[in-house]
Amino acid sequence: MQELGNKDVRPNEFTMSVVLSACGQLGALEHGKWAHAYIDKCGLEVGVILGTSSIDMYAKCGSIEKARWMFNVLGPNKDAMAWSAMISGLNMHGHSEECLELFSKMTHHGVRPNAVTFMGVLCACVYGGLVHEGELYFRRMRVEFGITPLIQHYGCMVDLYGRAGLIEAAWNTVNSMPMEPDVIIWGALLSGARMHGDITTCEVALEKLIELEPTHRAAYVLLLNVYTKTESREIHLMLEEIMKRLKAEGYVGNTIEVLLDLDEEGKEMALSLHSEKLAVAFAILKTSADPLFVDQYAGCFVPDNVPMDMGLYPRHYCLATKFVDNKLLTTLNDRDGLRQVVLLTDGMDTRPYRLGWPNSTLIFDVSPERVFRMASKKLEDVGAKIPKGCLFLRVPLESSDIQQILCNKGFNGNRPSIWALQGLPLMTLGSFEVVLSIVSNLAMKGCLFLGELPAWVTEAEAGTKSSTQARMEKIFMGNGFRVKLISYSEVAAKLGRELAPQDCKGLLFVAEQLRFSDDQMENWRREFQRIEEEGDEEGFEEL
Repeated sequence: MQELGNKDVRPNEFTMSVVLSACGQLGALEHGKWAHAYIDKCGLEVGVILGTSSIDMYAKCGSIEKARWMFNVLGPNKDAMAWSAMISGLNMHGHSEECLELFSKMTHHGVRPNAVTFMGVLCACVYGGLVHEGELYFRRMRVEFGITPLIQHYGCMVDLYGRAGLIEAAWNTVNSMPMEPDVIIWGALLSGARMHGDITTCEVALEKLIELEPTHRAAYVLLLNVYTKTESREIHLMLEEIMKRLKAEGYVGNTIEVLLDLDEEGKEMALSLHSEKLAVAFAILKTSADPLFVDQYAGCFVPDNVPMDMGLYPRHYCLATKFVDNKLLTTLNDRDGLRQVVLLTDGMDTRPYRLGWPNSTLIFDVSPERVFRMASKKLEDVGAKIPKGCLFLRVPLESSDIQQILCNKGFNGNRPSIWALQGLPLMTLGSFEVVLSIVSNLAMKGCLFLGELPAWVTEAEAGTKSSTQARMEKIFMGNGFRVKLISYSEVAAKLGRELAPQDCKGLLFVAEQLRFSDDQMENWRREFQRIEEEGDEEGFEEL
């Protein structure tokens, strides 16, 4: 598109429709706004084609208000695709009731819905838990509008019944379908049955899934969740037993890859925590404890010298990881528009692939280059992908200017961000202060910095727990952050877990930025200069 502009060739509405679609698929809101402005600059009429593409782009980029605005701009001459795009966009943002209201307006205006429209409506019923309404619209689709349901529509109904615990109704839908169920259908049934503990249905659905797609690892993970929920044994006992059995079979940890300055015992401990070697061998133990959560990609990091195929079995994670995951997603889901996440890790973090990131999330990874290359290759080999609608951007930890590279990659200090630290190789408290300074410069006021700081970094210089807390508060406040140290027992209590000694491996923290970012200060300086030059007294008072 940039080359097109340089060659002084005027685009048409179809060209710009493709550009808007690309922006929507990538969740690139700023590029989408640029494309919209370019349309106005070229004097193109925003008719149904461009209008529908713009609605779709803004919705996928997280700006539902702009999508509503564009929908209204189109006026009364909207076709079914424009209405469908708006309905799908509202559904994407969880506005189920508004979806159904818009559908009523659509039919009231005499616009006939199509199969795409009903996909948006049925999905809204699924996410809103509206079983009766879903049944009603599914019936209207066939009887009133004469639209033959596609397998995707049946999938919505199976998902709707499954989430509501109506497993028998879900089975009836599967059995009444005029086509053979595919992976989507069996996956929806498996998910619903897993949610409500129906092991029999889970096993049948899993068997069908494996027939259609033998490498469907997520199916095993869902089934494992059902089994693990029925057991009460503590997870740490199970993991200890697994390690004993692995070592008895000849497993030896490869500590050469550990870059930390630790003795051999310390390296083995770091290896067990950060390189996924505690992946749960469900084949060894028939039952397992209820995991904090499951990572379907952990098995790809298991070394070749482990004498069994652990690739299909997930790893159980520590309290700290669950704490960071929950805080990240809770904070991001409370924000509209573009979301920026910076992960400071050891290079083997699977969060970019396994978490359900909101649409339009920019994920920046700062980690050691060599470790990241090795891990990303293994993740690629098992089919791990960044969620659709999100962007993943890499910044090597070894870079001479991490702050500048983050900005070059697209980080915007005038937009909200959240920073998470876990596993980043930190040798001293001073190395952490360098990281803290970078976060302070880039994160705008009100942003959060959270994570787990290795215990040895603070204890080596601070001594007692009370002096550690005072030291941390002083360091964070010196960089403009108000910090709260979180106890592992507090996290364990919220998750309904018993605290095991090995859970307390570091220092959990959540810090709020109290200062303005460098970008915010630059904007302030520019505005101040403008006001001073123009003699804008009212503007000066406001500033």
